[in-house]
Amino acid sequence: MLVNKRKNQGRVNQIILEMKKARISKKITRYKLARDIGLSDSSIANIEELRQNPTLSTIIEMAISLNFDLPQALKENFPDTADEREGEEELLTLSPTFHLVVECLKQMDEETLQVIYKVARALNGR
Repeated sequence: MLVNKRKNQGRVNQIILEMKKARISKKITRYKLARDIGLSDSSIANIEELRQNPTLSTIIEMAISLNFDLPQALKENFPDTADEREGEEELLTLSPTFHLVVECLKQMDEETLQVIYKVARALNGR
């Protein structure tokens, strides 16, 4: 398991594990997912086994390929209100821009998410 000093690593790991569970329940192999997003199956394995931190574009690509509701997972794992955080410290490492991005993603249709996916792939050189 990937352990580091990042304050929110556990929450990020939870989203990755939820994506892995979605992949398995949809009977999509690591190999197919890797081919869909342009990574090696060993990279997918390392990400899913929490041995490697994926980039944001990789997370987005995985979510789109799996038809995984990333905005909902972000909302559940990074709640906006203090009541939902049940006394946790403020999430100072998450900027207002991050919250704006999450809100925008929640409102996007599939076609728009596909455009973002293509742009993310182009920016990643794939």
